[in-house]
Amino acid sequence: MYFIRLVMLLLISSSAVGQSGNIPAFKFSRGNQSEVFTDKNIPANKKSLFVFFDITCPHCQEAITLFNGQNKELENSSVYLITMDDKTS
Repeated sequence: MYFIRLVMLLLISSSAVGQSGNIPAFKFSRGNQSEVFTDKNIPANKKSLFVFFDITCPHCQEAITLFNGQNKELENSSVYLITMDDKTS
């Protein structure tokens, strides 16, 4: 069941990225507020997967656990975990 969910998530994610072709300009703060991550930091030669999640969400926790076990499948991709939770959480 977990494998089916992961495959579905990856298929949906890859088709969404494939449709747009370009990532719009953005700016996220990293762990400390002075460090910034932007669209310019994304390597052009890899697929990118952006995962928006909440650390208290059971569904999100399950998805991150599934990603963790799929290193081989994701080795040619950049996976970005994005949350609004604070660093201490």
